[in-house]
Amino acid sequence: MRKDQVVLGVPVSESMLLTDDPHFWGDIKAGMISDFTEADTEHPATQWLVRLRGINYLIPNKKTAMAFFEGSVEHE
Repeated sequence: MRKDQVVLGVPVSESMLLTDDPHFWGDIKAGMISDFTEADTEHPATQWLVRLRGINYLIPNKKTAMAFFEGSVEHE
């Protein structure tokens, strides 16, 4: 992605993604999810993305994201 290119969607990094959907990251990389785009050096991820049961949550820090994800998965 060029620096002057407009980013449509929230930049997401695979290392800052927690999901119960095994295809979600691949769909982001393929440009199939309109709300998100793959992060890069010019457009880094700044929030954690947690996707559970088809609902997306943007969470500002790792500790909260991990607790939310693990707590939600345990209660399924």
